[in-house]
Amino acid sequence: MKPRWVRPAVAAAVLAAVIWRLGGGPFLEGVRALDGRALVAAVAIFFITTVCCAWRWKIVADGLGVRLSLTNAVAAYYRALFLNLTLPGGVAG
Repeated sequence: MKPRWVRPAVAAAVLAAVIWRLGGGPFLEGVRALDGRALVAAVAIFFITTVCCAWRWKIVADGLGVRLSLTNAVAAYYRALFLNLTLPGGVAG
């Protein structure tokens, strides 16, 4: 069995090799291309989408007889997004 640090170390090594070969220029160019309005718009769209999805959870839960506040649904949806983005596919559902 591999130690827990092997996968992150390999990922960091691959990222370092890409940066070494390509330089940091492409990444910095992408960051420089962002303006404040685009960033605010992206955050707003993400927030509105998340609240709408959590609202759908609340409606389904209410239909099943489970009391779920919108605040708790939004918090649960953010946790679900985090788990789905960070865990390998199939681990948490």
